[in-house]
Amino acid sequence: MLERWRQSGEPLAAFARQYGVTLSRLYYWKKRLGAAAPMLSPPVALAPATVLSVEPAPMVAVRLPGGVALDVANATPRWVAGLVTELARSGS
Repeated sequence: MLERWRQSGEPLAAFARQYGVTLSRLYYWKKRLGAAAPMLSPPVALAPATVLSVEPAPMVAVRLPGGVALDVANATPRWVAGLVTELARSGS
């Protein structure tokens, strides 16, 4: 998103509104990655995923494109965040 923003030439607030991203989130990543941070290669792309249920906690059901289904008992928020990170990294 930051690379897309840089290429757009728009003010950060206008870009955030256009893409439905909170301004604070973009500022967070801009600060964390730094203005001169190298762009990711290959670019990271997230696959659409739907979290169907988190109740009764801590059961999590995730459905990915292609019929991939994950039903996880006792999933912590940290585990779910790690799963999302790995899916993004692998391009799944």
